[in-house]
Amino acid sequence: MNDPFRIEGPAIINVSGGRTSALMLRRVLDAHGGALPDGVVAAFANTGDEHPKTYDFVRALTDRWGVPIVWLERDGKAPAGRRFRVVDHTTASRKAEPFRELIRERRYLPNAVTRFCSQSLKIETARDFMRSLGHEHWTSAIGLRADEAARVAKHRERNESEDEFTSVYPLHAAGTTKPHVTKFWKVQPFDLGLEWWESNCRMCFQKGASILERTERDAPGSLAWAAEEEARLRATFTKGRRYLTIIERASRPMLPGLDVDPEGVVLPCSCTDRRPPRWRCICGTHRNRFERGHTLLCTLARDEARRDA
Repeated sequence: MNDPFRIEGPAIINVSGGRTSALMLRRVLDAHGGALPDGVVAAFANTGDEHPKTYDFVRALTDRWGVPIVWLERDGKAPAGRRFRVVDHTTASRKAEPFRELIRERRYLPNAVTRFCSQSLKIETARDFMRSLGHEHWTSAIGLRADEAARVAKHRERNESEDEFTSVYPLHAAGTTKPHVTKFWKVQPFDLGLEWWESNCRMCFQKGASILERTERDAPGSLAWAAEEEARLRATFTKGRRYLTIIERASRPMLPGLDVDPEGVVLPCSCTDRRPPRWRCICGTHRNRFERGHTLLCTLARDEARRDA
């Protein structure tokens, strides 16, 4: 059986900044004696909205493993076909500059149907970089696991029409699952250091509202730029959900024990079903049935309002 981590150049190892793609990079290094083979590069495409620990982690991969990783950002001002710039840990954007520039070029917001953010900020940026090296066709290694079969299938379908690169999924081919990734990082002398809800792109509209609230609560101001773009374009990233509302909710105190909902959704409210509320519900939603948790939440909102009165 062929080793899926034996990758010949020209090729790019896509390092997202997460634990899974970092494990893929480690396995590729191990399959080639500890170093990337000729013609194979590792690259990290920065959206400018990554968690601060992500930047430190990507730098640590180089420092700890001795592997060069090219840091890339989309540059909308560069000529077509070369819309990227090479940065590093010091010069990398951290205020969503590449993301905001892209939105202003497109004049509308990415959403669940038209996710041009990932396409432009990551895939096309990496493509332009590989073109700049003189490659006409190359292999693109993606860090999707064996327990992400649905994502792999969608990714393959989306890239079938690509004539410049062929996507491969070494971890998927090797049968690597999330427990394998967790086990690997538990014994390493360094780690990403993020909780499960702290994925790389902090404002990602694919996340549930409660996860975004926790993100803003832990680092106030993280979602401000997304709210500003929604206000500027008078639109939303997700239908029926505004980042300004999420920011407002995140600013309210929480009762002990009420944390991120594992399903990533805001707890539904029913305390105002039978009569108009005197006090604004802390979750801002209304449902037609009682569900556990909201009596306490709405009591907190009521008491807060009384203190402010």
